[in-house]
Amino acid sequence: EAPATLVCEGCEEAYPLLDGKLPVLLPSPQEFLARSWLLYERFVNQQREEIGKLSEHLATDLSRAPLINVFQIAAQRNLGLVRAMQETMRPHLDLESVARAAMEEIRDTTEGSYFTSLSYLRRDWAGSPEGEAEIAALRAPLFEVIAQHCDERGMVLVPGAGAGRLAWELAALFDRVVGVELSLSMAYQCHRVLRDELEFFELNTRNLRQATDATRRHTASVHAVDPAPAGDRERGALTYLVGDAQT
Repeated sequence: EAPATLVCEGCEEAYPLLDGKLPVLLPSPQEFLARSWLLYERFVNQQREEIGKLSEHLATDLSRAPLINVFQIAAQRNLGLVRAMQETMRPHLDLESVARAAMEEIRDTTEGSYFTSLSYLRRDWAGSPEGEAEIAALRAPLFEVIAQHCDERGMVLVPGAGAGRLAWELAALFDRVVGVELSLSMAYQCHRVLRDELEFFELNTRNLRQATDATRRHTASVHAVDPAPAGDRERGALTYLVGDAQT
């Protein structure tokens, strides 16, 4: 079965639809996906090495065995998010693109660090007091400007939409919201959260004395930030895509 694509009516170019719904609207999307897939593969391998080193270090103190087990399980769960994203990419990969990407020097400035902390996912969708306070501080001036200067509420474009929370908030004001984000990891996780709950762990490797120091479980979901039933609030349609807002 051929992977799902979105075909441009003007140029007839076919763009990948990850998970059948998340479009990758970039020049040479197969090259982009190949580089991204290899980047995530490298990240997973590096994280597994780090987990192994930490386990060896902590294993010198048998009293910390429960802590090691908790940390390993949580870290592997987080890496499972990366693996799940890679699986959505796999049908769209071709061997030539992957081979070319493997010969390039792939530099990562944001994706790896983002998957290490999952900070934006935690802020936007976990419903934590500190995260909601930050979102409120961003939302208030934005909504004020919209109320003062924006009479038309048909469609709005959100460049650099990140993990998608502000784009989702704007759907309460506009009939249609289009979020554009170049980070594949953030775009994919927003796509997942809008569809279902997403469990992940906040990891800490410093000053570990007990299991509760090592991990903190979070659940990212729409319900965590908006407990009202869907029928109680009308929202515009939210479309999220992988793209470069500058081009």
